[in-house]
Amino acid sequence: MRVPFARPDAYYSSIYAIGWPALRQKGYRLVLLDIDNTLMPHGRHEATPAVRQLLRELKAAGLVPVILSNARTERAETVGQPLQVLTVGNAGKPGIRGIKQACRETGLPAAQTVLIGDQLFTDMLAGWRGGCRTILVRRLSAEEPWYIHLKRLLELPWRWICVGRRCFDHLPNLT
Repeated sequence: MRVPFARPDAYYSSIYAIGWPALRQKGYRLVLLDIDNTLMPHGRHEATPAVRQLLRELKAAGLVPVILSNARTERAETVGQPLQVLTVGNAGKPGIRGIKQACRETGLPAAQTVLIGDQLFTDMLAGWRGGCRTILVRRLSAEEPWYIHLKRLLELPWRWICVGRRCFDHLPNLT
C-alpha cells in the first residue's frame, strides 16, 4: 500500500542531488520536472548552464525528461524548447491531466514515472493522484508570489509531520 500523498517517496535537498543512473536502475523511465523553484528560481524564463547539464545527465542515464508546469504554456515552452524537452504547460496540478498527457505523448506508463517538484499540495498530490512516484526537493529561492507563500504556510504542518528535515529516498525498485 502506498503512503498518503503528503509523504513523497523521496526528499532531496535539491534536484541536483538526485542520482539519475540510480533512478534508471530502479526501473523508472519518465521524469516529470516542475519549473518554478525546482529547475530554476520562480519566474525565470531561461535555463542556466546547470539546468542544461542536469538534463544532459538525465538523458545520458536513459531517462526521458518532460517539463510539467502549471505555468502558461507559452512560458513553459520558452523554457523547454531550447532544451529540446517535451513540455506540458497549464498542467493543472494537482489534477492529473498534464501527467496523462506526458505519458500519452512519450508512450511511457505512469507506473514508470517519477514527478519531481517543490510543493506538497500541487506537485506531490498530482503525482500521487496520477499513479506516479514522487520526489520532493527544497525550493531554490524564497522569492515567490504571495499566493505561493500562502500555499507554503498551509503545507507547513504536513511538511513537519510527513517529511521532516532529513532527506530520504524510499523509491521502490520496479525491476
